[in-house]
This record gives sequence, structure tokens and C-alpha cells, in this order.
Amino acid sequence: MTDGLERPGFQRTPNLPPRGFLKPGEKADGSHLDPVDRDALERSIEMASQYGHPGRAEQIQWMIANNGGGWFEAAIFASYCCQIKALRLKPWESPPVHGRKEDPQSWRLLQRMLKAGISQFEPDPPAALRVKR
Repeated sequence: MTDGLERPGFQRTPNLPPRGFLKPGEKADGSHLDPVDRDALERSIEMASQYGHPGRAEQIQWMIANNGGGWFEAAIFASYCCQIKALRLKPWESPPVHGRKEDPQSWRLLQRMLKAGISQFEPDPPAALRVKR
């Protein structure tokens, strides 16, 4: 019996990976975080839920309840969404929450944030940097 979506030669891809993206030492509830990072992630969830796209609050709540990464992964996703919006990034640009040396602009911003004592998870990096000046 098929559900009408199966076709010869194709496999259905699951919506989520079989396990979360947590690295060793990270906990789904975020209890491993320092207070600055935890505060930034809590504000990210609040901002993404209130001011994000329609359905974003439900999406984040679903991620917390059903994803193996729990609160922590949902909070990183919320931070990502907030930073993309605050920085007006193009689809190929990375926000500082995912800052990598391979993306020099994102990497420089992340280094400025960390030097100023701002979490890499800060939902609005430009505003936080203005306050620190």
C-alpha cells in the first residue's frame, strides 16, 4: 500500500534527522550555558515568537516539544531567525550565531561581538553593539 507519494527510485526524506545536533557536553535544556548566552537565547525565543513570521511561535514550541535537541536547538533557531532579520542578510550570508571563518563578514562581526562581551546568540547584534559603545 502506498500513500500516493512514493515513486519508483525515490526515497522519502524524514523532516528531522534521527537525532539532534547537540555536540558533546551540550544539553537539550540549555543548562550548560553561561548566563549571558542563556539570556540572549531566551530573548531570541521571545522575539522570534512575537515578531517573526506567522506560525513562528508554534514552530518554536513544536521544536522544543518534539525535537531531540529540545529547548537549546529551538533557541539557536530563534536566534538565527532574529539575526537574519536584524542584519538584513541575504540567503547566502551567515549570521554570527553560525559565524565561521569561511564567511569573513560573519566571522568579523562575531569577533566584534565577543570582544564587546556580547553573546553570539544575541538576537539583535547591531543594537547590542550600539549600546556597548
